[in-house]
Amino acid sequence: MYNYEWDPETRGYLLVPFQSGFQNEVRPVFYEELELLGFSKYWKYPKTDLPLLWAEGVRRYVYNGEVVAVAQGGGFFSEPQIDFRVKDLSIEPVDIDRMVEKNKGIMSLLVQKALEFIYNTHLRYKRRNYDISYVAFSGGKDSLVLLDLVQRALSPDEFVVIFADTGMEIDSTYSAVKKAQEKWDKLRFYIAKSHYSPEETWKEFGPPSRIHRWCCSVHKTVPSLLKLREIVGKSNIRALVFDGVRAEESDSRANYSPISEGKKHFIQVNCRPIFEWSSAEIFLYIFERNLLFNSAYRHGMHRVGCAVCPMSSNWKEYIISKSYNKDMEFLLGFLKESVSNTDVPPNKITDYIKHGNWKKRAGGIMLEKGFMKVLELVDDDRVKFLIRETKTDIFEWLKVLGNTIRYSNSEYEQEILIEYYKFWIGKMENGLFIEFEALPKAHIRILRKIINKVAYCVGCKNCMVECPTSALQIDKDHIFVDKAKCNHCLSCVDIEKGCLVARSLHTTGGKEMSEKLCKDYRTFGLRKIWLDLYFNMKDNLWLSDKLGNKQYESLRMWLRDSGITNENKITFLGEKLSKLGSHKSLTWAIIWSELAYNSPLIKWYVIYVNWGGRYTKKELIEMIGDSYSISTRDNAITSLIELFRHSPLGNDLGLGVLELKGRQVSNISKLGWKDPERIAILYSLYKYAEAEDRKYNLTLSELVDDDEKKGLNPIRLFGIDKSELKRIIQGLSIDYPDFVRVEFIKDLDNIFLNEDMKSLSVVDLALKEG
Repeated sequence: MYNYEWDPETRGYLLVPFQSGFQNEVRPVFYEELELLGFSKYWKYPKTDLPLLWAEGVRRYVYNGEVVAVAQGGGFFSEPQIDFRVKDLSIEPVDIDRMVEKNKGIMSLLVQKALEFIYNTHLRYKRRNYDISYVAFSGGKDSLVLLDLVQRALSPDEFVVIFADTGMEIDSTYSAVKKAQEKWDKLRFYIAKSHYSPEETWKEFGPPSRIHRWCCSVHKTVPSLLKLREIVGKSNIRALVFDGVRAEESDSRANYSPISEGKKHFIQVNCRPIFEWSSAEIFLYIFERNLLFNSAYRHGMHRVGCAVCPMSSNWKEYIISKSYNKDMEFLLGFLKESVSNTDVPPNKITDYIKHGNWKKRAGGIMLEKGFMKVLELVDDDRVKFLIRETKTDIFEWLKVLGNTIRYSNSEYEQEILIEYYKFWIGKMENGLFIEFEALPKAHIRILRKIINKVAYCVGCKNCMVECPTSALQIDKDHIFVDKAKCNHCLSCVDIEKGCLVARSLHTTGGKEMSEKLCKDYRTFGLRKIWLDLYFNMKDNLWLSDKLGNKQYESLRMWLRDSGITNENKITFLGEKLSKLGSHKSLTWAIIWSELAYNSPLIKWYVIYVNWGGRYTKKELIEMIGDSYSISTRDNAITSLIELFRHSPLGNDLGLGVLELKGRQVSNISKLGWKDPERIAILYSLYKYAEAEDRKYNLTLSELVDDDEKKGLNPIRLFGIDKSELKRIIQGLSIDYPDFVRVEFIKDLDNIFLNEDMKSLSVVDLALKEG
C-alpha cells in the first residue's frame, strides 16, 4: 500500500512510497454531494461526471492540496454543519486521464501482483479439489475492483459471482449489480437471499446492534453458502471465496490475513487480493478501467451497505436520509416501534435513534417477545428446565447429542458424550418442563444450548450451514436431524447460547463490578513506567516521593489485582515477574490473566466486550449498565483506557487498540494478540485449572465452551481462535511434556495438565528459559 501526495498539475494525487506523503482514506467528491450539502451558495463548479475535488477521512474537503471545507455532525434527523475554510471558490474538475497516466507505473505493479495472487491461489485450491471458487460481490467499490481483477485473472468457467441480497440495500446498489451483470455478461451471476424477509427477522431477532450483528449471518453468509450448495449440487462442499476486504477499512480488518482458511466457516477459504490496497489505489483502478461504480459514492458515501445499519456513521445516515429516504423508511419505522417497547418516552424516541443508542442494544428489551423463555434450576445436581414456549421439537435437537431411549411418555434416557442419563418431560400449556438426573457441569452447558434451540429457534439456518455432514436440515417450521449422518460434533450449537436468537434476546450486564473497586483506580491505568519503578524499588517505593498521592493509591490497587502485591508487600509472583522484567510481553500477559480474575473491571471487559469490536468511550460506558452512576462508569472506562494507553496491553497485545484524535481517544478496538507467546497460554491454562477447583484434566471443547465457568480460557483472554489454541497446546505438549500432554486424535481432544505444577511453576519455566 502506497501513500499519496497532492498533485497541483492534475488537481489529483500521486502515489508515493510509504515513508512519505499522506496515509488518510481518500475519496473523490462529485457535484451531487456539493449540491446536497448546499455548497453552491459559496462555490462555483460545473455539473460534470468528473470528480471536482477530494475528501480526506470522509469529511475534510481538499482542493489543490488545500483543506477548503470541513463537515461535522449530521444523521438521520440532523443536518451537518459546514465550516468553509475558503469561500468564493471556483472549481475546475480533476484531470483524471492525466492523473491515471502519472500513476500508471506504480498501479501496473500493484495490479500484476494482484492478478498473480488470484491465479496462483485459485490453482492451489483447485489442486486440493476445492469444489468451487466465487467472488463475493456487494455492489461497492472494493468488490467492483475485485470482480474486475478476478475476471482478468481467471476464465469465466473457473468461478461464479454471488451477490447476497439482504433486502435492505439502497436502490443504487441494486443498479450497480445490474450494471455489473450487463458489463460482464459472460460471467455467471447468482443472487443469494434469505428465505426470511428483513421485516420478519427484525421482529424475531430484534434490531441488529454493534453487539448483536446477526444480520450478516442470516442475510449474507447463510444464503451465500446455501446458494453454493445449490450450484455445486451437493451438500458437503469446500469453497474458495474472493472477497474485497481491505486492511485500511478498520483496525479489526487490519488483523485479518490475505488468505484465511476456515476462520469464518469450515467449508470456506477466504482470499483477499486487494487486502493491502488503499482507497487511493482503489479509485485509481476504477478510473483507469473506466468502471461504472455505485452512484452512492457520487452523493458522498465512502462505503455502501444496508440502508439502516448499526455500524453506519452519522455521515452515512445523513446521506441515506437525503438521497435514499424510501429505502430506509420501513426499517426506520420498525426501529421506532422497537424503541417504543422500552422505557424511552414517546417524545424522546427520535432523539434516542438520533444519538445512536439503538446501536448499543445488548438484549431483548426492545421486543415484546424479549422475555426469558427458559428458566433453569439446579437442585442437588439435578438440573430442571422450564421452557415457557417451544419453537421446535426437543427430540429432534436431542439427536445431535446421541440416542434417546423412551421408557414412557414422560421418562427417557439420553446419550450425552457416550454416557447415558435419565430425564423426565412434562407438558405445559405452550411449553415443557424437563428434569435431568445429576449431570457433569460440561454436559449441563451443552444441554443448555440444546434447550435454547428448542425455545428460540426460528429456522434461520445459521447452524445448518455449519453442519459438516449435512445431517441437519431446516425450513421455517420444521427441523430434521438425520441420525445416520450426524457425528455428534456439536458444530450446530457451537455459538454463544447455542442459538443466534437466544443470544440476541439475552441481556448481559455489568453487575459483577463492585462500585468501590471501580473507584479504586482513581481514573489511572497501570503504567509501564510505574511497574518499572516498583520492580526496581520494590516495597521501598511506598516510602519515596516518586509519584503523587492519587497515583500511589491507583498503583497499589493495580498491583494488588495483578497478584504482584498482597497488603502492599511483594508476592512470590511479583518477585518472579520483576526478574522477567516489565519490558517483556509475557510479563504483561501474565498480569492480564491475573487482572481478569481479580479486577471486576477487567473481568467485565474480558467477558462482555466482543473480540473484533470497535467502540467509543461512550458506548463502553453504556454497556456497563445503568446499575451504577454515570461518574462511576466514566471513571471505570477512563481507567481502562489509561491502562491500554500506558502499557503494552493496548497496542502490543491488541487487547485495547486506541484511535486518537489529537490526545483524545476516539475509538477502542478489541483486536486480540496476533503472535501470542506460548508460555503465556500455558500460564492461562493453569490459572483456568486453579479457578475450576484444580481440574487438571480438560478437553479442548470444554475449555472453549466456558459459559458459566469460573475459569477464563485463552480465547476469552487473548482473542486467539480455537484452531490457533489447539496448535499452540500441541506445540507446548511437545516442548514441555512435564507441563502438558494432549490426545488430539480423531474425536479425542483431551488436555492433561500436571497436578504437581502450579501457575507459578510456569513463571519459573519462563525464567529458566530466559
